[in-house]
Amino acid sequence: MKHIVVVGGGVAGKKVVSDLLKLKNVKVSLVEPKEYFEVPYAQLRALVEGGSFSKSSRALYSDILKGVNHIRSSATGIKKNTLLLEEGSSVDFDYLVIATGSHFPSIERVKGMERLIDQRHTSVEQEAKRIKSSSSILIIGGGAVGVELAGEIAYAYPNKEIVLVERGKRILSTLDEKMSKRALDVLSEMNVKIVTQTSVKEIKEGSWVDERGTEYKADLVYRCVGIKQSSDWLIGSKEVELDNKGALKVDAHLRSEKNPSIFIIGDVNNVPEIKLGMFAMMQAGTTIKNLKKLMKDEKASLRSYSPKKPMGMIPIGKKKGAVGMFNLYPHFAISFKQKDLLIKMSMK
Repeated sequence: MKHIVVVGGGVAGKKVVSDLLKLKNVKVSLVEPKEYFEVPYAQLRALVEGGSFSKSSRALYSDILKGVNHIRSSATGIKKNTLLLEEGSSVDFDYLVIATGSHFPSIERVKGMERLIDQRHTSVEQEAKRIKSSSSILIIGGGAVGVELAGEIAYAYPNKEIVLVERGKRILSTLDEKMSKRALDVLSEMNVKIVTQTSVKEIKEGSWVDERGTEYKADLVYRCVGIKQSSDWLIGSKEVELDNKGALKVDAHLRSEKNPSIFIIGDVNNVPEIKLGMFAMMQAGTTIKNLKKLMKDEKASLRSYSPKKPMGMIPIGKKKGAVGMFNLYPHFAISFKQKDLLIKMSMK
């Protein structure tokens, strides 16, 4: 019986575990310190809205991944085909899938770091109360997270003063200009002030100034910048290699360039494509097919993964958004994601 260990219980890791649990003669272990799964696409609205919507976006792994060996621990390293865990424990594997994703060190509450689901519920409720009680909000960073967060707050609280500051020439700079223009138009309609080509720094509590000398008062500040791959636990490892940005290097089959028993998927790898949950799921699908092949024949020819072209489906409030794919801009299609921010689909 082969033992496959998956590190990280986000959307990609959960998909790998869920599909492998359907197979016979394979043991599947999930290494994830949290007791719960949460839908990442729904967390910005959860932070703003709280309540039943927030709670619906999370579920215990024991409820949604029946039969998995859930090891509630953090991985600390790899030594050949052994995964090292906190407190000195370890687990051997035939194949390892690393799906630890990424995070914003400056805005941790976008991703649940609490280990218990009730702690996470409480933390989000506290943040929702902070947003509700704030009259002025400054958002630093005009990427997808900053744009979506601004839209959620402006939709829920149209009378709040919201300013979004982006250092680059336009918001959503990793997507094409038509997406940026759409997001700018929708946010402007919602009375969100957009300031580009400048940075801000705090001069005193509640007061920030940009490079032009403009001062911004803010009861609450969100720094939606500095996304970081969750790969620090592998610095210095002989089984994987990190690039200069902290991403883990993979070959065409999404395997470690140093240990072919290790697959690396999602935000944490160096595949040259925009980091989206949709693409992470596609990488998970390729990995599942390759693992099935290897379990039948260790010398099997594996499927390659082709990097995908940039696309996006970004909600801006509950009714509008910016959509761009294959040189088409069907903004009306945001309604597909807006129904429940993919909670039901992700929980399957």
